[in-house]
Amino acid sequence: MIAEGGHLNANEPNQVEYDTDQLKDSRHSTKVRRIVPDLWAHVSLSCGHRGRCVLCWESRIMSGIVCLYFYLIRNHNYWAKRGIPGPKAAFVVGNLPGIFTQKRNAVYDMEEIYNKWKTDANFVGFFNMMQPQILILKPELVKTVTVKNFQNFHDNDFADMFGKDSDPVFTKTIFMLKGAEWKENRAELAPAFTDNKMKSMFILIEEISERLLNYLDKGVKDKGSPLVLEARELSTKFSIDVIGNCIFRVNGGALGEENSQMMKMGEELMNPSGSFLLSFLLLQFFPVLKGIIKPQLVKKTVADYLRNLIREVNEKRRENPAEGGDFMSFMEHLRINRGTDPAQILGHVFTFFIDGYEMSSNVLAHALYQLAKNPEIQDKLRDELQSLESLGCIANPNSEQCEYLHRILLESLRINAPLPFVTKR
Repeated sequence: MIAEGGHLNANEPNQVEYDTDQLKDSRHSTKVRRIVPDLWAHVSLSCGHRGRCVLCWESRIMSGIVCLYFYLIRNHNYWAKRGIPGPKAAFVVGNLPGIFTQKRNAVYDMEEIYNKWKTDANFVGFFNMMQPQILILKPELVKTVTVKNFQNFHDNDFADMFGKDSDPVFTKTIFMLKGAEWKENRAELAPAFTDNKMKSMFILIEEISERLLNYLDKGVKDKGSPLVLEARELSTKFSIDVIGNCIFRVNGGALGEENSQMMKMGEELMNPSGSFLLSFLLLQFFPVLKGIIKPQLVKKTVADYLRNLIREVNEKRRENPAEGGDFMSFMEHLRINRGTDPAQILGHVFTFFIDGYEMSSNVLAHALYQLAKNPEIQDKLRDELQSLESLGCIANPNSEQCEYLHRILLESLRINAPLPFVTKR
């Protein structure tokens, strides 16, 4: 029930009448937003000679709790009022308790919603904590949003959570940019991933593949055969060295060195601080605090490391211009020809770094895991690759002859998606 200025419905039971003029004359003006039946029955009021109203501490605490409760559930009928079906939201956690409790991945909460509603609706309304969102259930509609109408849904939902003054690195990445700024930077980065550029980078990846083989051979010699490896760890080390070679033309040191600095920075990046997680939760519950609470995902140590590495690489390139063919060569081209500022270049480098470190290693690890579970598929893939190598085709990353490898990757992505869900607005 909403009431302003003391205009209460006299027919409502358990409500206390009061003189609004008397309250307005006091130093503290009163604007009643919500009146809850039975609440004011517990409030003791004492009015002094100045007309002040003093609430006992118990009543203040109770009033605060009740107001907080109604604030937290204020949107729970959001989808019902719009006639959109969906599960009933739980208090505070909404429909994705896994995000709050951390007892299981929120993807399983999504899966439960999907399985319950997939035959009855094209989409449903649900709550990510307190935020109302739509879960698309039909592949055709997913394609409409992500492909046909992508120009209307390219902004990531969490982009509004970060301020440019709180996290100047992460807010410059393609993941966080919005609107015209996103389109401009996407167009700026697109030439870095043409077929010719990718072929040049594939040569750099081959160098790391040789390093990986040497790493495995050394492991067999030191520990014996069969060599037992953790797929995610191996994939992460490989990805780190690929990043080092393809972005900076430096040795990442993950395959061979025990204390790789680049590996440490990647691990630090993917383990956000407790203060960041607390800020994230508070902004989920109280969006009005944006601008006051300033979450920072990219720690200063990581930002300084990348910034110094960029400077060192550029200084080396000035001394030896012949080196190139990597991502930093393209960044230098943008700086000279388009006037891209250093802060945006750092954002582009960080985009490549986080995408290569987390996404690539995740996809590769799951593919290796599936191959280990299915040795007959592993043998068939080995036969295909050995055949292509004998024909000299393995050096072409876009070779249509790698059909079986392509199918394996697609099936692995189907079973183990690198992202549980993507939220667009």
